[in-house]
Amino acid sequence: MSGNQWLKQSVSDALKSVERLDVENQIGLYSGANYAFSHDFATIQAEMKQFPGGDGYLGAWSTPEPKSDSDLIAPPDGFATHTKVQSKSAVDFIVDSVKQNPGEVTILAIGPLTNIALATRQHPEIVPLIKQIIYMGGAIDVAGNTTPTAEFNWWFDPEATKAVLHLPIKQVVRLT
Repeated sequence: MSGNQWLKQSVSDALKSVERLDVENQIGLYSGANYAFSHDFATIQAEMKQFPGGDGYLGAWSTPEPKSDSDLIAPPDGFATHTKVQSKSAVDFIVDSVKQNPGEVTILAIGPLTNIALATRQHPEIVPLIKQIIYMGGAIDVAGNTTPTAEFNWWFDPEATKAVLHLPIKQVVRLT
């Protein structure tokens, strides 16, 4: 999922990370959604104008979206050379993992919630099978880090955040 970076750059960096750690045979990488449900750049610009403050962090929106591999920025030690993205999407991985392990899957959401929202919208039968979701996100009693009231992970795709937070699943929020 895009978030701090665009999906293509995030995937490239993640491939290099697991390869660098020599764990590519233990950790599969699944590509997720590139865009939020409805939070496009025009909407973001209007929000930033209407609600100035916070640190103005825009994540992926602060850089041009890479359209091809030649647009990617390599880490200092170069791109991954042999680690590949799994053919299954992140959404399908979530759905399959929950169905294969009912009541045992805890989802640790450390970024925008688009993939979880897509998985539960496309396959609502998995909702009661998810043990819990733990979030790194939200700003309740503190200022936001993107706008004065918005925390980045939830702000990046507010429609997905709302959908996931309303699911009848045990949820633990680790405010950032």
